[in-house]
Amino acid sequence: MAQGEAESIRLKAQADAEAIRVKADAQADANKKISESLDQNVISWQALQNWSGNYPLVLGSSGNYILPGDLFTPPARTQPRYSDNALTSVRGAVDRKPGFPIT
Repeated sequence: MAQGEAESIRLKAQADAEAIRVKADAQADANKKISESLDQNVISWQALQNWSGNYPLVLGSSGNYILPGDLFTPPARTQPRYSDNALTSVRGAVDRKPGFPIT
């Protein structure tokens, strides 16, 4: 009777192992088909479909990061705010050293 029980356990273990192999092969085939069907457009589409609508705290890679506040910063002005004369007089005032007469 012990020999019959041992044989039963061995057959069950073989069947379980075969089931794991079959499942793993099926998963590998599915993964291969999925990877072959993906391109950047599909990945972008899926990312948009899953987006919560909230921006991440930081965007970027390789040291080029954009913080959330930067996304909403108005663009830099293309025209100077002050006339050249006003800017020159401000620079002159900053460049003067205390104690020297103003000329």
